[in-house]
Amino acid sequence: MRLTWAQSAPPGALAWASSLANADIRDLAVDAVVTRWADNQPAEAAVWVQAQPESPARVDQARAVAGRWLETDFRSALEWIGNLPPGSTRDGALDIVADWFARRDPARALSVAASIQSPALRDARLEQLNAAASRSSSVSRLRVCDGGGLLARAGFGVGLHDIN
Repeated sequence: MRLTWAQSAPPGALAWASSLANADIRDLAVDAVVTRWADNQPAEAAVWVQAQPESPARVDQARAVAGRWLETDFRSALEWIGNLPPGSTRDGALDIVADWFARRDPARALSVAASIQSPALRDARLEQLNAAASRSSSVSRLRVCDGGGLLARAGFGVGLHDIN
């Protein structure tokens, strides 16, 4: 019932979820509401997420919004992500874009992954892409040794503006 409420009246559902006393349950409930909101109104959910203070919860929420929005309105999702200020939230959303492209266009996935500023997150995504490419018979093996250096030599851009 609360998830239906999250679809029909997200602000009310968020107010309820935010009022829960147990911090762990509160965080899970807020994440669930934001995810459900993003299923139907990703732009509105994105505005709410962007208004939240930088935190691990905000990163998770941005990842959820990005993932849902990419499936319904690819260009608007990329525009929102491209306008996020540098930092953890943007990196988390870019990681979702790289994952989205991994199943569709591995070269673009590499390009997006290389634009992630967090070394740990960037390296983890590049390693996942390399492992996926090595298992795929339809994609030639990608040797990801130095991230952006490989992409630059291959002629791939690393900005979201290069993704059409």
